[in-house]
Amino acid sequence: MRAFITGICGFAGRHLKFHLESQGVEVWGADLAKSGDPRIFPGDLSNREWFFPLLEKINPDVLFHLAASTSVGNSWKAPGETLENNFTVTLRLLEWMRQRENPPKLLLMGSAEVYGRRRTFPLREELVPHPLNPYAFSKFQAEESALFYHRNFHLPVFLIRAFNFTGPGQSPVFVVPSFAKRIAAIERGEVSPTLEVGNLEARRDFSDVRDVVRALDLVVSKGTPGRVYNVCSGNSLRIADLLGRLLSLARRDIRFTSKAEKFRPNDIPRLEGSRERITEECGWNPSVPLQKTLEDTLDYWRLQKQV
Repeated sequence: MRAFITGICGFAGRHLKFHLESQGVEVWGADLAKSGDPRIFPGDLSNREWFFPLLEKINPDVLFHLAASTSVGNSWKAPGETLENNFTVTLRLLEWMRQRENPPKLLLMGSAEVYGRRRTFPLREELVPHPLNPYAFSKFQAEESALFYHRNFHLPVFLIRAFNFTGPGQSPVFVVPSFAKRIAAIERGEVSPTLEVGNLEARRDFSDVRDVVRALDLVVSKGTPGRVYNVCSGNSLRIADLLGRLLSLARRDIRFTSKAEKFRPNDIPRLEGSRERITEECGWNPSVPLQKTLEDTLDYWRLQKQV
């Protein structure tokens, strides 16, 4: 099998590449970053004259579309750019697929942020989305366009709603690596032993990135086209408890203080999903304990020379 990954140099993309190659899959990809790998092409997916001829040349069996603007916080600063990167590029990709006689399978990486605020849990795929931030809105629009093209043009699209996931190598704009990066810097004596934090009462459903990329592979292999699959642990944890676990792994005593500027507009109090569908239909279950995820993430930042 030949796979193509957009955003292959990103956090999930790198882990997915490693997972697929371990399964004997021939992996190609594209990313804004340059890698030096002859099978990874640097470029902007919004450049149709470059991107679509590249796909024609590689002719993949499956296309994992992971490239996106992924930060909720940054989406408030640049909502138009977020919509362009997450929705418009996806729409053009679907239109390219529609014009092909034998289009590849498309795995679209969505987000549980589309659910918005809810009062009952766990969150299930049949709930009507209610996006509350620019990032969630862009992901909702991409998801709706994929479902439209599946229903009307029978394109083989598979949809994921990923809840929070983390692990070694994730950008520190996200909560776990942000904490871990600062803890590692404090341990080295580079910064003062105080963490500045935002909303610690929000509850999130965390998975390990290595489990998540395994889920993507299984959904494409065993899932049903045009069907949405949650990827989650099925349990939520307060950010305060998550921070407590990380601080218990620290090699120094560390304080933390809350900063109002770190709170997000319309922050969702709780995200907790059901993984019943992906477990029953695709055979996926998470296998990496959260404690190992946190240990590996902290160890990753301890090894970084410049933090």
